[in-house]
Amino acid sequence: LEVQKMQNQPYFNMLLTLSTHNPFLINNSKYYEQLFDKRLQSGQISASQKKWALENRKQLVSVLNLDDALQKFFENYKKRQDFNNTIFVITGDHSMPEIPFETKIDRYHVPLIIYSPLLKEAKRFKKRVSHFDLAPSILAYYRTNYKLYTPSSVAWIGKGLTNDDEDNNEETPLMETKDKLIDYVYRKYHFVDNQLFELQPNLDEDLINNESAKNDMTKRFNVFKAKNNRFYSSKKLLPDSVVSNFMNKKIPKP
Repeated sequence: LEVQKMQNQPYFNMLLTLSTHNPFLINNSKYYEQLFDKRLQSGQISASQKKWALENRKQLVSVLNLDDALQKFFENYKKRQDFNNTIFVITGDHSMPEIPFETKIDRYHVPLIIYSPLLKEAKRFKKRVSHFDLAPSILAYYRTNYKLYTPSSVAWIGKGLTNDDEDNNEETPLMETKDKLIDYVYRKYHFVDNQLFELQPNLDEDLINNESAKNDMTKRFNVFKAKNNRFYSSKKLLPDSVVSNFMNKKIPKP
């Protein structure tokens, strides 16, 4: 916040919390280690949970620090004049690989919280979404509420954040690392390393033997990778005509 000066125009900032990445170095570490020990002795967790927590002590101590850091961040941001016009998105790029995953999909199971004084009510959604859905939804919000003019043809992979009762047909390719694309999710299936898993509502998954579904997922994933390779080779997402027509079009006044 010290370097983020007040602005009288729209802005976008992205912050990364390095303290929750290996080697998990934090300020005031002794305080958070004592807080961790106090939580363990609170009597609110089972013996198996306590054993798991001790095995992942360093990582969980860093999460306690992150929790406090977020609280202080918002307490200070509330003192700014632009707070009431700001939308905050809290998420993660991946789970902590230092904590053993229980399933293949665990690596990508991260929180997604949207917070803003502009929100009319608090609500929890159970529907599975991805980071691909953020940009379409934020632009749709501005388009609906502030008459932001956007092109009719876009190259989004996601379809936006939708209600739990709306059909979820979009595909979600997932990159394990910067150069490793082996995971693909479509509807209730997760395809990885030539294995097919069926996703549960809580994002657990079960290995299944369904050759028909597996073949369908293989074809869909191959089609996506072909599109991806075509873009990488051409460096073009949309025809030039779409861009030029949008730039030359007379933008209606709000």
